[in-house]
Amino acid sequence: MMMKRRRSSCRLRCGLLLLQLLFMLNACNAMKGQISITTTQNFLTFGQFCFEDGSLQIDVQARCETCSDIHLLICSETEYYSIYTASDLCSMPANSLCEKVYAPVGGQITAESKRMNGRKVFAMLMCSQANKQITAGILINYEYLNSFGQLSCEYRNYSQVYLCLTIVWVVTSILWVFTWVVRRDINVTLQKCLTCVPLMQ
Repeated sequence: MMMKRRRSSCRLRCGLLLLQLLFMLNACNAMKGQISITTTQNFLTFGQFCFEDGSLQIDVQARCETCSDIHLLICSETEYYSIYTASDLCSMPANSLCEKVYAPVGGQITAESKRMNGRKVFAMLMCSQANKQITAGILINYEYLNSFGQLSCEYRNYSQVYLCLTIVWVVTSILWVFTWVVRRDINVTLQKCLTCVPLMQ
């Protein structure tokens, strides 16, 4: 019975370790994906990212029968907050809104840029024909990459922190199991309760 419990505990710890490693890998791949949106707004923000000598690639497919113009905007934080409070963006020249403005070519917008720095905000601007109601379907594929990986610059040290914590967690779990095996004949309630500590971590 004691051996079965020890094996079960070891399996649980191994499973938790694998989950922690998977979480670390997901964090490293967090800035690549796809967004599908249906909106009735003419201005839509869909993400932001902090670059350090980084690059981006965004592919947008937009369907809007009542839209006269559709643009992808890549703005600095200052530019974004200035246009966010503006009353009528469609009356302004699109190229004056943000540092990078992309128009559709053949129904698709493709944005590629390298050596980017600073925090950027990504948005879509859709202007209607004669003030008609907008109903747009947007599919966005994006990938943001920094010189140190696919994390935003404020999370630069997260992967190293996760790795260090995982190593510490594995070492302490091994020591805990070893102590439990060596002192398996000692039946202490407190020791049983403390078994939950590494399992919960």
